[in-house]
Amino acid sequence: MTIASACWGEVAVGYSQDCMNSITPLAALYPDLSEEQLQEAAETLDRYLEVVFEIYERLRADQVAYAQFRTLITEISTLVCTPRGSGTLPENQVTV
Repeated sequence: MTIASACWGEVAVGYSQDCMNSITPLAALYPDLSEEQLQEAAETLDRYLEVVFEIYERLRADQVAYAQFRTLITEISTLVCTPRGSGTLPENQVTV
């Protein structure tokens, strides 16, 4: 089982177990991809998630780095994203 397929169960809130067994998440998101492309996408996603998990483990092992990480995440979570052209840009707002 890949990390991506293991995580799918956490993400798929509201989907029945039968539904999750009958479709792959990437095929549902990208129905026009071939089987080969879906396999490549799954492998790429799995590699990405492995790297993210390694970074997280390294941060957790270093208390100072983890405290800095938590501070950064807290600051980022206060930002509000607004589409370009909305006309206003309040304090702590990022335009995407």
